[in-house]
Amino acid sequence: MRTSENTDKIIPAYIKAEHEVGAVKKTASNSHFRSKYADLEAVMDACSDALSSNGLAVWQSISDGQLITRLFHTSGQWMEGYTPLIIAKNDMQGLGSAYTYARRYGLMAIMGIAPEDDDGNAATEAVRTEKKAAPKAQNASHVEEAKKIITEANQINDAKELMWFRNKITDRLKGIQDISEVTHAYVIKALDDRHHALTAKKEDTNG
Repeated sequence: MRTSENTDKIIPAYIKAEHEVGAVKKTASNSHFRSKYADLEAVMDACSDALSSNGLAVWQSISDGQLITRLFHTSGQWMEGYTPLIIAKNDMQGLGSAYTYARRYGLMAIMGIAPEDDDGNAATEAVRTEKKAAPKAQNASHVEEAKKIITEANQINDAKELMWFRNKITDRLKGIQDISEVTHAYVIKALDDRHHALTAKKEDTNG
């Protein structure tokens, strides 16, 4: 994942939007597996209100054999993720199908939506149920954990102590199951920003 140089506005907006995403409805049918799944339109419908109400918009485009999914914030800040473009048939139909799949998976990935069975995924019903049930509650607890960590970091006034704390937190985050990439990056960047502020303050004092 890549982000703009500053993310202090887009990250809080993203976390809020992630938890406002509506239910993803399985409106499309998979005749081969005789099941229903959420197509691109359903995923976009589930995300659109949460994105717009938090000043976010999504843009997707193909570059170098992969799909770029970028979230823009009204502040001008952005973050983007990448999805491989795997083309099964070497024709326009194959390209169109791969593009649609990549757009859906790219949007689901960046918004923290668990993938479901479709004509490209034959996972079992038990796995689907587990993935579908967990994310909302887990993500909410992750955000609360992130807030506690940042609050604790802001009480540290020594740069060396903060670096020790950062290393400790990095290990703690690794132990949190299914924590989203964005929440993880938000915490680490907040700690790095705090360390930079403490270092700059010390240099000013010495100067």
